[in-house]
Amino acid sequence: MLPVDLRGMKGRLIPLLIGTMTLAMLVIVTVQVNWLESSAKLRKEVFDQSVEQSLQLVSVWLSAGHRDEVETDDPSLLRTDELGPIERSIVRRMEALPMDSILMLALGEQGIHAEPVYGAFDRYGQPIFLPESSESHQDILLAQGYSVTIASLQFRVHFPRLGRYLLGQMLGAFALSVVMMLLIAGIFGYTLYAIQKTKRLDRLQRDLVNNLTHELKTPISSIGLASEALLDPNFDEESKKHYLHLIREENRRLGVLVENVLRA
Repeated sequence: MLPVDLRGMKGRLIPLLIGTMTLAMLVIVTVQVNWLESSAKLRKEVFDQSVEQSLQLVSVWLSAGHRDEVETDDPSLLRTDELGPIERSIVRRMEALPMDSILMLALGEQGIHAEPVYGAFDRYGQPIFLPESSESHQDILLAQGYSVTIASLQFRVHFPRLGRYLLGQMLGAFALSVVMMLLIAGIFGYTLYAIQKTKRLDRLQRDLVNNLTHELKTPISSIGLASEALLDPNFDEESKKHYLHLIREENRRLGVLVENVLRA
C-alpha cells in the first residue's frame, strides 16, 4: 500500500510544482517589466527637468543683451514689425547667433545630447523665428514642445528621436533585464523538460516492470507445472520426455528474457 501512496503523492506533487514555478516565473517577469517602466518614467522626468533648466539658461543668454540690438538684414527674420522692441532685439539675437550651437551647449551642460528642433513663437502661436530644419515640426513644437518664456515670446524645443534617445540611455539596464528574463525562462523551460522526462522515464519503468513480471510468470508457471507432472509415477517415458522438453524450452525462454532485461 505504501508504494501506491507514494506514487499518488508524487503524481500530485509534480503538477503543484509546475504550477508554483509558473506562478513564480510570471511574478518575476511582471516585476522586471514594472521595474523597466518605472526606470523609463524616472529617466523621462529627469530628462524633462534637465531640458527645462537648459531652456532657462538659453533664456538668460538671449535676454542678457537684448538692449544691444544686432542689426541684420537676414530675410528669415519673421514678423518683427508686430513685436515690441525687446522682442525684436531678442529675435535679432537669435538670427545673429549660432542658435544650434548655443542650444546644444545649454543641453550639454545638463548632460543631454539628443538632437532638438526649435523655434520661437509669439503669444498667438505664430512663428517668429523658425529654422528651415524645424519647419516640418511646427505643429508638434506648439503641441508637445518644451517651452520657456522670453519676454512675450515662447521659445520651444522638441526632440523627434526622444524615445530612441531614452532607450539608448537605458540600453544597459534593459539588456541586463532581458538577459536575466531569458536566463530564468531557459532554466524554467529546462526544469519543465526535466520533470516531463522524469515522468516519462517513470512511466516506462512501470511499464517495463509490469511487462517483465507478466513475461516471467508464464515460463515460471510452465516449469512449475511440468515439474509437478514429472513427479507423477504413472507418467510414461513419452510424457516425461514431453515435459522435460517443455522445461528446457521455458528455461531457454527465461534466459532470453534475462538477456533482454540486461540490455534494457
